[in-house]
Amino acid sequence: SQISEQLGSLKDEYKKVINDAVAVHNPSLKQKLLQNTAAISKTVLSDFDWKLKLALSSDKLATLQEPLLQLDLDMRDVNGDGKRVFLELNKTELAKLITSLEGCSKVGSPTTNYIMMLRIL
Repeated sequence: SQISEQLGSLKDEYKKVINDAVAVHNPSLKQKLLQNTAAISKTVLSDFDWKLKLALSSDKLATLQEPLLQLDLDMRDVNGDGKRVFLELNKTELAKLITSLEGCSKVGSPTTNYIMMLRIL
């Protein structure tokens, strides 16, 4: 398992004990991790909007045809105060964002709907 690999040269019998302990307590460990993560920031994504653009030229290149995604994120904190974050992403940057959001969803973050919307692109 990944835990055994992380433990490196530790004796196998100790690795097994640690693996067993983590397996037994995995749900509570995940819950505690989620609580600790939520305590860092109480800001949540409340809405988003996107537009697909095609950059036809650039000052660096005579011709450039690169699709760009303009992503507008509406963020809200616990007081209800809002903030809008604007992102302009090329295909590579968008792929990294989607991968990051998928990682969040595996931990239990409620980003699944947003990931599905981004995949439509």
